[in-house]
Amino acid sequence: MVALADYTSDERTARVMLSMMIEPADRAVGRLLRREGAVETLRLLDAGGSMPGVRAEEGALLHHTAQQFASRGGLGDDLAGLLDGSYAPLIPGDAHWPVSVDALGDRAPYVLWARGATSFLATRRDARYW
Repeated sequence: MVALADYTSDERTARVMLSMMIEPADRAVGRLLRREGAVETLRLLDAGGSMPGVRAEEGALLHHTAQQFASRGGLGDDLAGLLDGSYAPLIPGDAHWPVSVDALGDRAPYVLWARGATSFLATRRDARYW
């Protein structure tokens, strides 16, 4: 079986893949993302076993989910369809990522999907409106 991490070597595509297979706001995955990054999180989900900061039971469930996702086939085509340019996947660190989303911590979205201008999503990091 092909490893999920074989489909990507970049954070953006890895976060898109995570958004395809894991429920939004999953704390265990959010914790892994914040500690390890998206590519390493995919690798950990694929490999199973010990995952930093994740209980063994949660890790086993996440590994099972990743294996089911990988075995369904057509992943390359699905990714190509999502990344065809119709929508822009925004991830933390992008110029227009709304930093207020980061306050959600481990429950922050893995990726935000936008169509059209994204500049209105972000404000200056040091802006004080109150």
